[in-house]
Amino acid sequence: DGGPALPPRPSPKLDFATAGNSLMGWRTSILDQGIPLDPNGAQEVLVAILDTAPRPDRLDRAMHRPEFRRNWLLQLLAGNLQSANGSLEIEYDRYPVTTDVRTGRDFQHRSWYYSMPDHGLFVAGLVRDLAPGARIRLIRILNDFGGGDLYPLFAALTDLEQELVSGSIRHLVINLSLTIMPDIRRLPYIWFDHRQWPSTQLMGAMRVLTHIEDGLRLLFESLFAHGALIVAAAGNDSLPANEKRLLPRPPRAPARYETTLSVTSVNSQFAPSAFANAASMPHYNSGVATFGGDAFGTLDANGWPDAVRGIFISRAFPGGEQNTSGWADWCGSSFSAPIISAVGAHLIAQGWSATNAINRIAMGQDQSSENLFGASPDAPSLLANIVRVQQRFKG
Repeated sequence: DGGPALPPRPSPKLDFATAGNSLMGWRTSILDQGIPLDPNGAQEVLVAILDTAPRPDRLDRAMHRPEFRRNWLLQLLAGNLQSANGSLEIEYDRYPVTTDVRTGRDFQHRSWYYSMPDHGLFVAGLVRDLAPGARIRLIRILNDFGGGDLYPLFAALTDLEQELVSGSIRHLVINLSLTIMPDIRRLPYIWFDHRQWPSTQLMGAMRVLTHIEDGLRLLFESLFAHGALIVAAAGNDSLPANEKRLLPRPPRAPARYETTLSVTSVNSQFAPSAFANAASMPHYNSGVATFGGDAFGTLDANGWPDAVRGIFISRAFPGGEQNTSGWADWCGSSFSAPIISAVGAHLIAQGWSATNAINRIAMGQDQSSENLFGASPDAPSLLANIVRVQQRFKG
């Protein structure tokens, strides 16, 4: 019950007449001029990405593959990792990861489980592109199929909190391109599907999940109180509702927590993505939307798939296509979240508090507080203003 909106697929192949070994590829830029960017590229900030992760040696091997030698972002990340200066760290086996849980959807939005070890690396690449000075720590808490349990999430967040309290981390942004647990209100529908579970046990299960979520909320509140900016993907569950012309589903946990900046997806034309959940809960304004691609078959202004483009180092895609460039198209709020994490890192680097950063980002391009607390947001159905970005190929 979750995962990216679509599986990854090869990015469009573009041939440019450039020098044989020059670096090229897709670059992301922020269009909203009102967002103050740190001149040092968020150099004083650690962005912790809790996600899937490749073994570090996989990234090292990938940078030497002939077909990837001109991928500027892959070469940059691999160089960051090799430098061992903290600009990129991969914690692959610090936390035990269960193999019992899988996630994912096919191009028709049906459950389809596929290997996605590059999901976290794709996310890290987007952060590096937009926050070139930030330190990135990619922490593996999900297995290669994008699934996991709550133990490594609790453990990783608790360890980050301890580092923050001790002073070993001064400025922290946490990116969570993941969702946890179904909405408690949906649990009866899941529980009674196919009549697999006795009704007498439902209330007990709901009480247990409520206690677990209460504990997680407290941990998020503590991190927030210590200055951490937590950015979380709102989820990609709304395509069925969209097809019925219903309102989008609410944000999933942990994006729906009051101490979290929730991020949902719009397409390249800044219209709500067909799969996008709402960014905010009613009466809260702590959500925002940015580019995350759109449903299968949707094209951008160039006639290409409307998708986020980022690095991908597996030799083949889930559909069987060979990876010949190190670039992939992927869609979902998973890839909107790191764009906002990078923006947040710029603000935190300039001394903004987490509260002020959330409020400023949630305003979108309009800097007036009246827009946030009065007028209709940029994307009313998503309960979100929009941070506008674009991707362009540069040779």
